[in-house]
This record gives sequence, C-alpha cells and structure tokens, in this order.
Amino acid sequence: MKDYHAAGGVGRETPSQWTTLPPLPLRGMQTPMVESLTYYCDRLLWVTGLPMEEFVRLVRPGRSRSKCSEFDVRTIDPVLEDVVALEVLTGQEHLRLGTLWALSDILSNRSSLVGRRRRRWCPMCYESWDETSYEPLLWGIDLIICCPVHDCRL
Repeated sequence: MKDYHAAGGVGRETPSQWTTLPPLPLRGMQTPMVESLTYYCDRLLWVTGLPMEEFVRLVRPGRSRSKCSEFDVRTIDPVLEDVVALEVLTGQEHLRLGTLWALSDILSNRSSLVGRRRRRWCPMCYESWDETSYEPLLWGIDLIICCPVHDCRL
C-alpha cells in the first residue's frame, strides 16, 4: 500500500494490514464528542453496502438466521465481545471508546452499553451536517439533556 505525501506526491511503502471490514477510524477520538459506536456501525454499513444480516454474521458468527434478522444496531445492547469482534474485523483498536464500556460495572442493568436505546440529536448540529459529521456518544447518555456545543435540548 502506498502512503502519498502531499508535498510532491512522493509515495513510500507502508506495511498493509488486511481487514474484513474497512479500517474506518472512530471520529472525535480524544474529545468529549467521540462518535458513538451505533453511528460508527451505521457508517460501516453505508460504506460497505452490507445488508444488516451479513454484518451481524460477521460480528456474531454462529448465530442462527432468525437471530440475525432481529438484529438492529440502534436497539441492540452490544456486549464487550461484540465490540472486540468489531475491533478485530476493522483493525481499529479503540472502538470501545465509542461506548460506555468503562462504566459498565457501575451502570444499572437497564442501561445500554452504547447509551440510550432511542436516538436523540441536536437540531443545530444537524443543521450544519456534512460528510464529516457524526453522532457523538454524549447524545445517548440519559443524563445529558442539552447539546454541549449549542446548549439546546436534545
């Protein structure tokens, strides 16, 4: 794989690592507005064009066909094994940062690892939405009721 530098278009060889799914990086890393794993999965499905059923079979091999058809990224509570499987399939080591896994020992058993089950959003953020935008994990945390950027209700 070639890594081309902006200056002069000169390329240099870099070691390539093949992954089953595209190695999309998690957006907003090392910021309070890190991309949610739910939105990351939506991006993966959009980029790959994979049907949900096939995506589930990759993440959860060995599941029956009926279990795969019931899977919905927006409503599933992914267990840490699912997150680890996604990290392996994409070659991205820090996808768990798009979840609340660090709090999983103290969250109630009614809480979701990825945050709220129902999607919420900031209308001001969506107004300026472009191809680099994403849904931050913060929008899925029940205690957050306002967008930290625009201070409007989610």
